Amino acid sequence: MPLFNDQIISMYGCGMTDREIRGHLEEIYDVEVSPDLISRVTNAVLDEVREWQGRPLDKFYAIVYLDALRAVYPQTRVQLCIVRMVRNSTKFVSYQGS
Repeated sequence: MPLFNDQIISMYGCGMTDREIRGHLEEIYDVEVSPDLISRVTNAVLDEVREWQGRPLDKFYAIVYLDALRAVYPQTRVQLCIVRMVRNSTKFVSYQGS
């Protein structure tokens, strides 16, 4: 069961809801999981998650952006509008008010 718990925690960490996790487990593993099980597994790491979320942050973080699409996949269509590229990239960023 620990490996199964790791899968649940991984999906939770990716931002999936309890309902999405249940649906995914049913689709992939053909197993029905109770909402209570999902809650118990995710609640087991809540203290650790809160500690990580409350950690002190550095003032600046360096970001390196590497684009190897042209070299590896020359037929790839690339988003050239910088505004749309930034919008699409920021959906993966967590925002917290200061």
